[in-house]
Amino acid sequence: MREALDAIERSPDPFGLLSSLRQTQRESFDSLTQDLLTSSSNNPGLWRYLALNFIRSEDYQKAAFAADKHCRLSPENDEAFLRRYRIAVLSDDGPTARRMLEQQRDRLGDFQFECSRFFYLLRFAEGVIPINSHISRLKELGCSEMLRVLIREFGTIAGSAAYSSTNKLPEPQDLGGLLSNNCLFAGMIARLEGVDSLTVVGNGGSLRGAGLGPQIDSQEFVVRINFPKIQGFEADVGARTDMVFFTEAFLASQENLNSLETLRAAYPGVPGLAIDAARRTSVQYNLCSEGLTKQIATVPVEVRSLLRSLSYEFATTGLCAVVMLSILLQKDITLHGFDFYASQKPVHFFSSSSEVFIGHETAVEKFILTSDLCRRGLPAR
Repeated sequence: MREALDAIERSPDPFGLLSSLRQTQRESFDSLTQDLLTSSSNNPGLWRYLALNFIRSEDYQKAAFAADKHCRLSPENDEAFLRRYRIAVLSDDGPTARRMLEQQRDRLGDFQFECSRFFYLLRFAEGVIPINSHISRLKELGCSEMLRVLIREFGTIAGSAAYSSTNKLPEPQDLGGLLSNNCLFAGMIARLEGVDSLTVVGNGGSLRGAGLGPQIDSQEFVVRINFPKIQGFEADVGARTDMVFFTEAFLASQENLNSLETLRAAYPGVPGLAIDAARRTSVQYNLCSEGLTKQIATVPVEVRSLLRSLSYEFATTGLCAVVMLSILLQKDITLHGFDFYASQKPVHFFSSSSEVFIGHETAVEKFILTSDLCRRGLPAR
């Protein structure tokens, strides 16, 4: 055990090493993380991992301890600070959360401050009126209204510039792809805005055997996540799909694109919207020649920033989709198959794997998605 602790503390990538150990040494892993809490390590990656690990187990006292260490070692890291703030909210420590926000207001800026305060209001606001009023405040600061501005201006160079990471005018050779993507994105948003209510179907293992297929197929508009394999599971998850939100990582390399094409073959004619909170810039993808014919669009950089501000940096594709639909577009949503990786069944209904990416703050996702913003579907037992 001592050798393992020393290796982790010295590692340039403790996050990756701990993730690997979690898969290979499950029986001793909990004991290892407890021992690491007493470490004097100055490796910020170690404390980031521990904070995320204890958020996942909803042990907020230990999560706060690890997050405090991460903040001290990385004082300029906004995500470390915001994670510590989220832990305070989740643990019902309202005074600490409020004090943290006020102390860092200048650092965060008005928009990030108001987005972060929105998270606080979800936990501590009395009734729904303060939250609805705050949504209006976010719109004043350019939240959902930004979507509409981009849609109105999709045919202009200025509108295209909003899809770059620098807000500078795009290079001439990039303009065709940007305009093409703008047009597709605008069409998808217009289609979503014409719907009264949506059902978002996650991929949680609890859907297997749930028998929700007929109920899902009867809904007005069905959104799925990451082009799941539904063939053979229609009785449980339905067969209807009107749109798919998928991780932008599928567009990051040719190998990933090949995987995406294999999955999309089962969804002929279904539009796909690449959505991600973590990436700061758009990935390299030939939107002009491929996007139009394949009905694929990417979410603009600015909108991605909104998703990150209203959730967190490594939010799941499912959470990004719900935040966009529920908060930015203010749609009535029913959720199915969002297990927050807590089900005793496999992580996904279509596979037997039980491995979970530790970077997802599952307790945060559960808190947001079970708030009054989202109308939960029938329990999947």
